[in-house]
Amino acid sequence: MDDRKSRIKQYYDAASKSYGSQYDEGRLYDTEAEYPANYLRLQLLLNLFLSKNIKCVVEVGMGEGTPLSELGRTGIDVWGFDSSIEMVNKTKETIRNSGLNPDQLFFGDIDYLRWEQKFNPFMLG
Repeated sequence: MDDRKSRIKQYYDAASKSYGSQYDEGRLYDTEAEYPANYLRLQLLLNLFLSKNIKCVVEVGMGEGTPLSELGRTGIDVWGFDSSIEMVNKTKETIRNSGLNPDQLFFGDIDYLRWEQKFNPFMLG
């Protein structure tokens, strides 16, 4: 693994515990918090995918799993992978806690993964 990818992996491994807070609706009302762009982006994405009748999606760089969890709870078949093993573990926990199956979540780098599954859109996390 080159040095750049190694630093990226280390950053996301360390950030995995608090990464999901960026999707917290309560941050909309906290004037001290950063602008809650990710919460709003997720709501737009949910509405778009539902309006387009998306059935299956893969997230590249799935973070801690909030977007996949939200999509999965609407009935969309969700897949994902991340190059941070800590993010993969956190996503599996998030998916399980949502009552969904974590078996379609993988540790890996986009440069090396090959898919048999067909997906409607790809989401870049």
